[in-house]
Amino acid sequence: MPHIVYKSKELAFCINYKKLYGTQKKAVNHYMRGMVSGANEALFANKTLFTIETACIARGNKECVFEMKPIEEFKKTNLFKEQYFKEPPYFKELLKKENVSYLLSGEK
Repeated sequence: MPHIVYKSKELAFCINYKKLYGTQKKAVNHYMRGMVSGANEALFANKTLFTIETACIARGNKECVFEMKPIEEFKKTNLFKEQYFKEPPYFKELLKKENVSYLLSGEK
C-alpha cells in the first residue's frame, strides 16, 4: 500500500493566503491537494488515493505537508472527517469505488 508524503516550504498560495487572511484554523490548499492526488493516482492505477494536508503554512506551520494513502486507509482514522467535513455525504460511496474521477467530473 503506497503512503506518499510531499513537503514544501515554498507554496506561494499558502504563503500569500496567510499574508492576506491571517493564520487559519484549517489547511487551505485544496487545489494542490487535488493535483498531488491525481498525479499519484495515475502512478498507482488500481488504487484510489486520497490526500490530506496535515501541515499548512497558512495554519502557521513552517511547511505544507500532504499525505497520500489509499482511501481505505483513511477510513481507519477520523482524520478525513475531522479535517474537512463533519459528515461527508459521499465518503461511503468513495470507499466503494476504485475510480472516483467520475464523481469529480459529474459524469456517470
